[in-house]
Amino acid sequence: MMRRFFGSFLLWIWGWRVEGEFPPVPKCVVVEAPHTSFYDFFLGRFAMWKLGIPTHYLIKAKYFKGIMGVLLKWSGGIPVTQNPKDKFYQNLLNTFKEANNLYLVITPEGTRKPVKRWRSGFVAIARDANVPLVLGYCDYSKKIIGIIGPFELSDDMAGDIEKIQRIYKASWARHPEKFYELPPLDSNS
Repeated sequence: MMRRFFGSFLLWIWGWRVEGEFPPVPKCVVVEAPHTSFYDFFLGRFAMWKLGIPTHYLIKAKYFKGIMGVLLKWSGGIPVTQNPKDKFYQNLLNTFKEANNLYLVITPEGTRKPVKRWRSGFVAIARDANVPLVLGYCDYSKKIIGIIGPFELSDDMAGDIEKIQRIYKASWARHPEKFYELPPLDSNS
């Protein structure tokens, strides 16, 4: 309840609004893009708090130390280990399987720098956990945090990633020069 008020209040003060309906699903992977600024994290987090959706996100385990670790866990952070012996991916899939509700937010660029190809983990997790993929965005030009309903995944992971990446516009980003925008698909495709 407090998070919902806090998220609504901060978005209102900063002049942002949320558009679109979050689908009524108990579990999903949420794409947050474009990701060109540290502020993207906070805007997305506050929007989900406003909507009453308790999201989680992945962040490198090295940041989970001291007070920062406490804050990251409180805000939904899940530490990512790079050690193959930790079986992180399988543990994440098991978490999805066992949870009643789990909304995992992922920035597919994996960095705030421009990248031509997005990482595939967000699609792999949604597919392997058998949960929907919901698209979200921050449009700085209009101060809108938007939700685009579930994206229907196919058997073509690379094709799905490309189609999703084409939806996002550089003009939405806080730093448009840091977002590599693919041209729209030809209507004949």
